[in-house]
Amino acid sequence: RFVVRVRTFLLELSNYLKSAAAVDANRQSATLSRCQQTEMSSCYYCFLLLALCCLGLGVAAQQPVPAYVKQCKRSSPNLEECLIKALHHVRPYLVKGIPEIEMPSVEPFILDSLTLSLTGGERGYKITLRDIHMYGASNFTVSRLKLSHNGQPFEAKIH
Repeated sequence: RFVVRVRTFLLELSNYLKSAAAVDANRQSATLSRCQQTEMSSCYYCFLLLALCCLGLGVAAQQPVPAYVKQCKRSSPNLEECLIKALHHVRPYLVKGIPEIEMPSVEPFILDSLTLSLTGGERGYKITLRDIHMYGASNFTVSRLKLSHNGQPFEAKIH
């Protein structure tokens, strides 16, 4: 039951992220500073990858575990280290995508358009990039992960 609930959650998350990306692509100008864009990209990957790792936290032993899931026990004193290893384990699967949870490949990561405001005011620069194909999204390294147990967001350092 847990696997079904988590898979349903991941499918809903994937659909939400797809619809959010479609809304952003349809906007004529989505103005973000470089810092804001970096934070959004980091948050997207952190959240999606942590959700994949959470799939491995409570999967029942009699259920077949997908190959892309490396299980970690909540009671483990090294939970954060285990989750970092699980995030690194999922990298090769991100290259091709994970069809069973409708996650597309991140190689290349494609954006129709992106508008950046590098500085504000009259002397600011505005750049619009179109038909963007980014490579290397699956070549990340998680160097630090700090989980919160009081409902606060988690912290991660990803390169």
